Amino acid sequence: MSEFFRKKETIKASFAFCFLVFVVWFGLGKSKPISASHQRHGSFCCAVNCMDGRVQDVVKDYMRKYCDVDYVDMITEAGPNKVLADNPKSGLAKEIIIDIKERILTDNADKSIIENIKKRVEISARHHGSKVVAVVGHFGCAGNPASKNEQIQHLKKAKETVESFGFDIRIILLWVEKDFKTIELVN
Repeated sequence: MSEFFRKKETIKASFAFCFLVFVVWFGLGKSKPISASHQRHGSFCCAVNCMDGRVQDVVKDYMRKYCDVDYVDMITEAGPNKVLADNPKSGLAKEIIIDIKERILTDNADKSIIENIKKRVEISARHHGSKVVAVVGHFGCAGNPASKNEQIQHLKKAKETVESFGFDIRIILLWVEKDFKTIELVN
């Protein structure tokens, strides 16, 4: 009868050992930070980029190399540097008011777009673990048909808007030249 109890104890010990290995292997019982998913699915950075298809691949490739990451969360808008620079808090908002109703609608639309960009940057930073976000301007932008110098100023104002989001993320500014292959890191 004692042999029966020894086998039973051996089976219990084997089961306990297997369970322990399972828990350690799969991390059950551990509390994981919000951004833990990025550790299992690769590393990320983020780009607030123009929707223009000519700049998508070059920005993605640049960011992957610059940030040494697997993936780039791409947040796209038409002329995002202008949209973010026109944030009423940035000081670049339009001063001319043609029709008060039109101005209110424009402000609300801009705020909605900015809030949407903010939410997507938050997802990238908090859930994917992005440590860098780029704001991008480019030659020939239909959403921001300004000169390079004006767009560089918009990029700098856009950076202030993204800083105001309050995320622990480094912000860089990129300019894509007219060959759509060359990227300049803007200071």
